Amino acid sequence: LAPMLSFSLGYGTGYYETNVDDTGKIISFNKQLKDNASTSVGVNLRIPIFQAWSSRSNIKQKKIALLQAENSFELEKQELRKIIEQLIQDYTSSISEYEQTQQQEKARELSFKIAQKKYSNGLINAIDLNTEKNLYATAQNENLQVELKLKVQEQTLLFYRGIQVFNIKKTNKK
Repeated sequence: LAPMLSFSLGYGTGYYETNVDDTGKIISFNKQLKDNASTSVGVNLRIPIFQAWSSRSNIKQKKIALLQAENSFELEKQELRKIIEQLIQDYTSSISEYEQTQQQEKARELSFKIAQKKYSNGLINAIDLNTEKNLYATAQNENLQVELKLKVQEQTLLFYRGIQVFNIKKTNKK
């Protein structure tokens, strides 16, 4: 954006096998280096008259792009925080749901055992026994599903905490 002053110095020389003197002999290496020597001095002043406006504009655009990137980063952090908070809420509700399904499974197991005793004493028919068995199996299935969901949520929370979840070993194959 500001004017720039630069200064340069130069020294050059050369040797050519085709350079010959009046007698036809090749001029010696040292003599050619001295005779062919040249020096240069340069001063350059650069005043950005037209380019300064575009440079200023580019700087302002880059600053705006940086602010937009920082804003996007903050939005992503907020979105991630929202996801994690929702996951924590889901996890705590899944714990309660798991406890309920465990109690329901125990109740259905007890009900099935009572139905088996009633069936062996002839107090209920096979259809009622089968219904109790199906209700018990459904309770077991629901409990298992909630337990698996709880484990997945737990592992996801561990992942977000930065704890290694997957034990993948890298091997160097050569």
